Amino acid sequence: MKKKLIILLVFMMLFSNIAYAGGWFLGASDWAEPELQKALDNGLITHDDFAAEMKAYSDYISRAEFAKLIMNMYYQMTESYPELASADTFSDTTNKYVLMANAAEIINGKGNGIFKPYDLITRQEMAVMMSRALDSMNIDYYTGDGVLTVADKDSVSGWAVKGVDFAFENGFIKGDGTNFKPLNNTPIEQAVIIVNRVYEKYASSIKPSEPKDYSKGYSVSKEDGNGYITYSNGEKELVRENVVFIDYLRSDIQKLYVVTSDKNSYRYNVSDMTYDTLAHTTHTQDMRIVQGGEYDGYLVVKTLVNGVTEYKVLCNNKYNSYENRMISSFDNMSEQIANAYADNDYTKGYSLSIEKGKSRYTTLHITYDNTGIKENLKLDASKYYTCQSNPRYFYYETYHHFTKYDLETGTKTDLITLSTFGSQRLGITAFGYVDGGEYDGYVIIRGSWGGYVAGDRNKPGPTIIIIDPNGNKDNFKGKYTSDSDVTNDPRSVVESFYFRP
Repeated sequence: MKKKLIILLVFMMLFSNIAYAGGWFLGASDWAEPELQKALDNGLITHDDFAAEMKAYSDYISRAEFAKLIMNMYYQMTESYPELASADTFSDTTNKYVLMANAAEIINGKGNGIFKPYDLITRQEMAVMMSRALDSMNIDYYTGDGVLTVADKDSVSGWAVKGVDFAFENGFIKGDGTNFKPLNNTPIEQAVIIVNRVYEKYASSIKPSEPKDYSKGYSVSKEDGNGYITYSNGEKELVRENVVFIDYLRSDIQKLYVVTSDKNSYRYNVSDMTYDTLAHTTHTQDMRIVQGGEYDGYLVVKTLVNGVTEYKVLCNNKYNSYENRMISSFDNMSEQIANAYADNDYTKGYSLSIEKGKSRYTTLHITYDNTGIKENLKLDASKYYTCQSNPRYFYYETYHHFTKYDLETGTKTDLITLSTFGSQRLGITAFGYVDGGEYDGYVIIRGSWGGYVAGDRNKPGPTIIIIDPNGNKDNFKGKYTSDSDVTNDPRSVVESFYFRP
């Protein structure tokens, strides 16, 4: 037992002498230790970088080890690592430093998906990786004039000329002063010292990246069909692919709005880039935001449903509740919205439309000109007749009645029974409304009971019905007048029927 303990103590002493003979840097040259300590202080290496593989600093550095060294320099200069390239970029390694360097366009590999991470790196490969690292960090540096002056320049590969010129002209890799020795390998201690000198020369040339902060302002853009946000620090970020609209509210810049090509609308919270889908905006074609003024932050959403284009107004902070307000276009939105939120006023004009309901019946709708609001009057109608000179009233037909509607009071009055059960129906062929004069407000209708005179179905021919403003009716038959006379000159028709010689 005592013998085994002595052997163990001797082994530990021998290992300790090897590990620390030159300080923390196993196998390093005396002259190199102060430079290696600088690299350690600068964060380019750690004490564990080569110890795990029991490598000495006098050993030659591999391609993967140099990639890690370069990426550590990148991190110390930019305060971040690049994102990793795809794990299947190379078939022979998934080393994260190699993948980072590939994503940053610092290395390309040997071709055909091969990197050869354990091969020793050549001096020309080191030179190229250092210059490309500076390029990837957008550092302004002296690249050389592109003309190699080293004696062995013919040994330098064409793809490496720029890197070699940079390393030689800036004094990072001097060779023997005459020859660069581009295909030679380099001890770890020399590689670390070379990269540390690059770091110390250019570290002050790059400012630590400012964190992205939307509160300091940002801009949005649409590029190749995708929507991006660019922060004040210059960082650009993809918001969403396939967008047709992207913009933000200037008075509340954390609110960002997007319309995608699949006709959906979203509101983003820029502070954490979460989003929700806007309600009542299906089939969205486009969108605009009102910037400033009384209606600041209101949205106008252009939709297309069943061939009908509508411009819906969504109230600021109420984007999930639609108030049935619409305008006609994106032009003069604030003015149009002001009108849309005014009270419905039939005196300023309106239009009627008949739309099929859920049952077999059709319903009459009114759209007010001053607000653009469409309202269902819940009236079963097959035809309607308006009076331009007196917009308070309009008339409409059902199968059984001819009815007068009062928009002021919202009441209706049946004026004529067009059909009763089991009888023929009066078909109206012309409508006229008298404006002004003795017969102001009189309504005249020309129609036919299936080809017979009203009141006498044994006699064929049209019938004329005249209704005064109080709803009193007179039926006339046997006296000819045309549909166009009733429609275009109703006053003359009424006067001719009531004329007493």
